Amino acid sequence: MLVGLADGRLLYEGLSNRTHPVGSLRNDVTYAEFYDYFNCLEISPCTGWMNTNSTVREMTTLRAEELSAVLKDVADENKNTYKNFDLYYSDNPVYQVLDEWKKQGGELWQLLEPVDGFHTNQQANALLADVTWRNLEQQYPDFIGNVNPNNDKITEMFGDQGGYL
Repeated sequence: MLVGLADGRLLYEGLSNRTHPVGSLRNDVTYAEFYDYFNCLEISPCTGWMNTNSTVREMTTLRAEELSAVLKDVADENKNTYKNFDLYYSDNPVYQVLDEWKKQGGELWQLLEPVDGFHTNQQANALLADVTWRNLEQQYPDFIGNVNPNNDKITEMFGDQGGYL
């Protein structure tokens, strides 16, 4: 499964005006300022999206869209190429997670790791796993496979250890 890149502009949109943990004592350092500081030091993990320059963010998004299109083309053009596995493309599930989260009254910043302001947090990771699993069940059930026919024997031998079915 090839997965498209997420639109990292979401990071800036969701966090730029919020106070970064570095500035939490005096409420004096926003994420935008933190991003500029990291870019000045040339140590930013993502200069393209963690950037106060909207042109740079837009150019980075354009490149990400181009790369995602390449992934989609690779999957489409090679769908029947490999005999030992199937190849598919999927849009990044983060958008689906964000839509569901917002419908429940949540805000984007609540799903981002506060310290780095770049990665999803554990709550978002759990939601991403749930959405990914649902999408696989609905769109690509062959990826999941059949239930192990030996589950009852395993439980008989080792007892119910509280695992998942």
